[in-house]
Amino acid sequence: MRTVKRSLNGDHPLVEIQMEAPPLPSQTTKMLGSVFALGKKETSAFLELPRLTDKTYADIERKLERSKRLHQALPYLLKSIFRIGIWEGLSMENKPGYFKKQDLFLIGNLARQELAKALLLMSEYDREQALFWWMQIGIKQSVWKRHYFGSLSISRLACGLAEIGAIVRWPTILESSNHRINLLARFRGHAESLCMMINSRVEEPCMSFRVLTREHAHKLTPREERLVQGVQDFFGRQFRGVWRPVSVSVSSLTLDTGNLTSNPEFAEKVREMVQEVVTDLNTF
Repeated sequence: MRTVKRSLNGDHPLVEIQMEAPPLPSQTTKMLGSVFALGKKETSAFLELPRLTDKTYADIERKLERSKRLHQALPYLLKSIFRIGIWEGLSMENKPGYFKKQDLFLIGNLARQELAKALLLMSEYDREQALFWWMQIGIKQSVWKRHYFGSLSISRLACGLAEIGAIVRWPTILESSNHRINLLARFRGHAESLCMMINSRVEEPCMSFRVLTREHAHKLTPREERLVQGVQDFFGRQFRGVWRPVSVSVSSLTLDTGNLTSNPEFAEKVREMVQEVVTDLNTF
């Protein structure tokens, strides 16, 4: 029986970008410190559950959604920091190795995706200041920088794609965790679409990318293998379009932390990546 492919829908929300965002409320870091402490406290629930899912703390996170009346980015920030609190608490728990690793990966993905959403809705000044929030929140500097730069890389690429007319969407958390997909991009009038795995790298001069094909099979990292398999088995069979897996590395140090769109070299790299996948190069 032939499978009818469907379009991406509400399960894959559109990326929201606010270029002229208002400043965050003055009490933001105090609120973040409180939810970080709550996240660490809630870690004990892991020991009573057979498996962690993205719905485990749904009730708490629904309450955090109410902060949207103060600022559009605030619910995403609070949910991200709450999850980082869980992540840090879980990393210190005596849970069996395999399950602990799986839970850490899932909760880390959840935290970085929410933080990436928040960064896209914050002002340039607040994005710059966020790099130093670890001191007020109480997060270890190394842990905060890992999540912050990982999220910033995703936000930066989302902005770069939107600037050239891409329709950019978020993956579901299972697609992100199981298939290592961080962003999805489609282009009006084109079948070719991108499933992107995004890494933050200190040593990258700006951005590098690799469109993965079967020819790369013997050169793929384990994470790239998961991405390729996910695109072939899941996206390629269920959703309309010709989906291409792309591994992207974004600099975490050589690009401005506040301004997501100011670097012409980065913009050119994004355009080059799209042109390698999309058939009609003149469109971009």
